[in-house]
Amino acid sequence: MFPNLLFTMSLAGSTVFLLYILAYPFAKEYFSLKWRYRILKIAAAFYLLPVPLYKYLIIDVIHRFFPRLWGKNRHTSEIVDMEYIIMIGRDFVKFSSGVRHMLLATLLVGIVSFAIIKRRMIQYWKWKTSCRLGSEKPADWERELFIKVKNETGIKKDVEFICSEHCRSPMVSGIMASVLIFPVWEDKMEADRYEYMFRHELVHVKHHDLFIKYIGLLVMAVHWYNPLAYVMFHEISVISEMYCDSIVIGGKQFGEMSRGK
Repeated sequence: MFPNLLFTMSLAGSTVFLLYILAYPFAKEYFSLKWRYRILKIAAAFYLLPVPLYKYLIIDVIHRFFPRLWGKNRHTSEIVDMEYIIMIGRDFVKFSSGVRHMLLATLLVGIVSFAIIKRRMIQYWKWKTSCRLGSEKPADWERELFIKVKNETGIKKDVEFICSEHCRSPMVSGIMASVLIFPVWEDKMEADRYEYMFRHELVHVKHHDLFIKYIGLLVMAVHWYNPLAYVMFHEISVISEMYCDSIVIGGKQFGEMSRGK
């Protein structure tokens, strides 16, 4: 049951992602980055949601509203699959061959998935710890600009802003408690460039892009045997950056047009 379910989930997600790839030549003309990002989220959902488990529930709901569709030959979730049974007695517990195969497949997938997630998380925590240890408070004018852009972006939750010598480029860390980490630049940059970087990273916070990347990582960990899962994880990262840039650049152009009028 579990291997078949996992394969079906992998097939469902891969089908959506393959349709996305096939439509890629027309995406720039007919699909905005927003919709491309949404399609990738749908593909990730199909990779992780056990849609086949809900088929009997859907059939039951349809039967309640349209009972004549099945009549007396109705097949619903009351059917017992004897291949997947566990017999429990006073002195014994026996598993059918299907259950044994399911447990073995679950163990294998769980071990590989845990290894992939653990490796990524260790790398992330090492980087986050080093950034925290080498962090320093930003300058007053940086802090003021950060607060201004945060308010304009419409983010109401607290976002911590720090600078670190271990950070090479601006990025956001944390899902529940977001932290904006900037490098320590020796040369002072123009305010417009700082503002663009603030808006870019804060849009990531507003759209929960880091959480979406974690979902993509989970897809890659669960479906480690499927090469399309790795491609989709990379595509999610790329499209989220492009979508974020389009919002920031589009908003800046709109602001310039408004001031010109």
